[in-house]
Amino acid sequence: MVAPLVASDVISQCAAPQSNSMKLYMTTRKNETGYTLAQVRLQHSSLNRTPEERETGTWIVDVSHDTESCEGIDTVTMMATVTGPPLRAGPGYEMVPGIGYYKFHTQAQLWEDARRTCAREGAHLAIINNEVEAKALQQIFARYPSAVGANNNDYAFIGVNDINVEGQYVTIFGQDMKSTGFSRWMSGKPNNGGNPKTVPGHDCVTVYRTDGSMNDLPCTWKLGFFCEQEL
Repeated sequence: MVAPLVASDVISQCAAPQSNSMKLYMTTRKNETGYTLAQVRLQHSSLNRTPEERETGTWIVDVSHDTESCEGIDTVTMMATVTGPPLRAGPGYEMVPGIGYYKFHTQAQLWEDARRTCAREGAHLAIINNEVEAKALQQIFARYPSAVGANNNDYAFIGVNDINVEGQYVTIFGQDMKSTGFSRWMSGKPNNGGNPKTVPGHDCVTVYRTDGSMNDLPCTWKLGFFCEQEL
């Protein structure tokens, strides 16, 4: 018996809606020893997408089954869980080979608003992991001399902050910044804007246009920002 399951995308109100389709076929049978066997075939397609816009990883199908016997009648319940990766981030993202996909937003926003914007695009505020990535952001930054409404056009927000505990810098995923592999600050930074460590001040981290180093600035400033999606 073949039982197809079809999952459809929820269509959002957007200027250029994109379509995905996925079909899950499950075939079950009993072998000569009475055991129930199941075969699962997943067919998935991303329509009207370039390779850069398609999913970020593999699809995983997890099938479980349970058999109950009652008065000589066997009831077999099977459940298939399909886990699909997120889609590639949308228009405006560019691929840096071997590193990831990046987009510089030229409409300045507060740090928290920037974080939410990246998330809506299926990405996150950029996290620098090494000098190669810092150089890549610096090169992209050089093509955009200004961001609309920015307090300062020499800096762009990235995904690191010390909002919760002054001086303890973490990524947007809650990881210690030291685990990222990159900690090159501008000379004399971070310094919380010259305020005592007990006073909230410059709690959001930025990348510096000139050399790709980091600086701590107020989260309440409006700046351009980098979104990232990993390969």
